[in-house]
Amino acid sequence: MSKSRTKNIAQLTLKLIVTIAAVYIVVTKIDLQMLWLQIKDINLLWLLLAVAVFVVSKVIEALRLNNYYRTIGIHLSEWQNIRLYWLGLFYNLFLPGGISGDGYKVYWLKSKKDANLKKPSGLH
Repeated sequence: MSKSRTKNIAQLTLKLIVTIAAVYIVVTKIDLQMLWLQIKDINLLWLLLAVAVFVVSKVIEALRLNNYYRTIGIHLSEWQNIRLYWLGLFYNLFLPGGISGDGYKVYWLKSKKDANLKKPSGLH
């Protein structure tokens, strides 16, 4: 097995251990019976409306981001950009650090699109 593959497996294992430990800590600190009672009392219509508004807002944000990408010369299809945006959101939620999703997007754009992500001289 190559050295980089071993390193990747070790990093993945560490991430899984940290994630499992975090979930364990959260689950042991909350009252699961009270949580279940709260879940049973949820108004499904309001929950679905909130999810729909959240999804629409994220799609609009992704479209705005793609407009910026085009301004700096990075051309992604809308679908490709939305998928990348949602993947960045996932990384922001589940990986430590506030810039993990943005870091992944930068890595992806650099490796897949050979993007120059430095600020163009015409933008302020």
